[in-house]
Amino acid sequence: MKRYIFLVLAILAVVVFASGCTTSTNQTYNESGVSFDYPMGWTKLSASQMSTEVEGAAPMVAAVADEDSISNNTYQTLVAVQKTNSTGTLDEGVSASKSALLGAGAVVVSESNLTVDGSTAREFTYTMKIGSVDKKESIIIFEKNNYIYAITLSAKASDFDGQKENFDMIVKSFKVT
Repeated sequence: MKRYIFLVLAILAVVVFASGCTTSTNQTYNESGVSFDYPMGWTKLSASQMSTEVEGAAPMVAAVADEDSISNNTYQTLVAVQKTNSTGTLDEGVSASKSALLGAGAVVVSESNLTVDGSTAREFTYTMKIGSVDKKESIIIFEKNNYIYAITLSAKASDFDGQKENFDMIVKSFKVT
């Protein structure tokens, strides 16, 4: 009889966890025509907190950052989304972005293709020094509804790989609304 009670309790625990009755580990950003999930403990940045280091870059429409990554009053781990009118091909947009970053001192370390919100996307990962900080970033660029979107995933070079799960959550859940 005791074994059956233990078995029933074990099955009940599995059902509760599998049904999603657990604490959520993410929150949802849904503004400026985009939505995505991002980790608990991260914060949504206001327009005044968003800036772009690269001259001529498209305006940012969304940004979230890891609250635990602040160093010298700057978020070191963040995700920013830029949106601009589509005036050329996706490849032209990727080429222009890479040229601007290479001109700012970036070194491209990898390139790949993926799908974001049902659209073909190009990703390139690069390293660069921003101020005194060695950064590693990925930019994912795709076209949707006559706009070009660029999602920048950024962290200290030493922390970037450790943020993979968080970055993947954002990219996989990203939707143009």
